[in-house]
Amino acid sequence: MQKTEYIRYAVRAIEYLFIGGILYLIYLFIWPSATIAIEPTYTLQDIIYNFRYYPKKSTPFNTEHNQLSIAYQTGSITHTLSMKQSVANLANTQQHARGSITLYNTTSIPYEIIANSTFITDDGLLFKAPKAFKIPPRVSKQTPGQVVLNLIAKNTDIQENSMGERGNIKKDTKLYIKNLNSSYLLKNIYAKANKDFHGGKTLSKGSVSQSDIDKLHKKLLTQTTKKAKDTIKENFRIPDAVLLHFDELFTVTPQKFTAKQKAGDKSSFVEGNITVTYTFPYVTKTDIIEQFQSYIKARSSDVEKLVDIQTQSLILHKIKAVGTGDTANQLIIPTAVTTIQSYNFDSDPHGILGALKKVATGKNINDFKKLIKKYPEINTASVKINPFWLSQIPTTKSRVFFTIK
Repeated sequence: MQKTEYIRYAVRAIEYLFIGGILYLIYLFIWPSATIAIEPTYTLQDIIYNFRYYPKKSTPFNTEHNQLSIAYQTGSITHTLSMKQSVANLANTQQHARGSITLYNTTSIPYEIIANSTFITDDGLLFKAPKAFKIPPRVSKQTPGQVVLNLIAKNTDIQENSMGERGNIKKDTKLYIKNLNSSYLLKNIYAKANKDFHGGKTLSKGSVSQSDIDKLHKKLLTQTTKKAKDTIKENFRIPDAVLLHFDELFTVTPQKFTAKQKAGDKSSFVEGNITVTYTFPYVTKTDIIEQFQSYIKARSSDVEKLVDIQTQSLILHKIKAVGTGDTANQLIIPTAVTTIQSYNFDSDPHGILGALKKVATGKNINDFKKLIKKYPEINTASVKINPFWLSQIPTTKSRVFFTIK
């Protein structure tokens, strides 16, 4: 008896499902629908604004004039620079390395080079060609002009350190003519050592004086200041941050100087290092983007919609003004960014969706896609019709729906 009732319930459930399916199919036939997915046309727009940058712990810049302001923070890194240089009393203590090179000219221009012209390697070693020479132009794009030359090592390298045995460069070491842009800068003219250079060595050592140590200290201070921007940019690792990369905003604070030699030591070189702290200002990308959004919102009409701000396009131009007195640390910096914008289909001020719905009803998909080409605000549109076997958009407007990608 109980088994019979279970069967009756199961049959009744199947009947309900069957009837529901039939009613759904009838609904589809009576009231088909279409969903039109629109992808707007996106445009790139460059925007620049003179943002006011102020220290985070101070009062915002010119707030009474409703100027958009961004607070900047201060970061720091510690950096150590090492250097060595020849002592002052090092004279006639080295024997110069010698060797031959083949010079290659990949340009179509011949050159005449004067005697004692300087050649330089990638690591700053200096050599000279005792005689004047001519560089022939290339024979073809595949065959450069060539000339074989003899070189002699100079007394010091580009850092004014004694060459000595360091002038014994290896075969195939690349060299460039230092005062010829086509060679030193553009690398269109280059040389290779034909064999290992030989003969370079230090014959005797000089002695270190306090003056040598003081000069090294001063040179290290100069170099750390000169390289402040490059060093800070290379070591800048703060997430979601933008460095205010202007030399006048960086400070260099020496921490410790150490020389390996003492005054009176017998040595051709004096070596040492200096540790400094670099201090620099930075802002967060989030703060900049928020201020750009506020600026765009204030100036945009209902027609445009901000889709995205390309943070990788952010550019800080030259500082335009610096505050004075109590506002000495406050800056005006023209800041540029590229935005992606589209027509605002949310508010649809031109009534495009209403017009499309009116002309779309009763059209087949291909005819409708031809119609949307009249609207520059629309990039593409796809149509999905229910039931799927229909190819014509319903004639009832209320059964036509839009989605914006």
